[in-house]
Amino acid sequence: MNNVMLKSSTMVTATDYERLSDLVEVTRLSMPELSSYLERELERAKIVPQADPARVQMGSSVRFHDHGSDKILDIRLVYPADASMAKGWLSVLTPVGSALLGRQAGSTALCRNLAGQVRPLTIMFVQPPDGAVQ
Repeated sequence: MNNVMLKSSTMVTATDYERLSDLVEVTRLSMPELSSYLERELERAKIVPQADPARVQMGSSVRFHDHGSDKILDIRLVYPADASMAKGWLSVLTPVGSALLGRQAGSTALCRNLAGQVRPLTIMFVQPPDGAVQ
């Protein structure tokens, strides 16, 4: 795919970066693979002072095309304690959640699952978290 996002295209607010970095440290021993995946995404991210409502941030609702399954999925990106499959709330501490973080509608992120398979995820729509300034 020619629109795969490059290193500088992932943007994370300083506040989210701090909380997510803490999450990486807390889960490093209990969930090393997932922790490592999120850590790599954070290392690639550009830290910004203020959230861009057009980009996926913590609490955003996202519609994306998973090219691996050829399904259109709707999720809300949340911290692990809030994750709920029944509600469609996806933890940022998953390969898909980490891959979506900081991306914008129209972009495509590569997601590597725990088995090492890579699949593209194309973001179709981003709705900022409730209460976010637009």
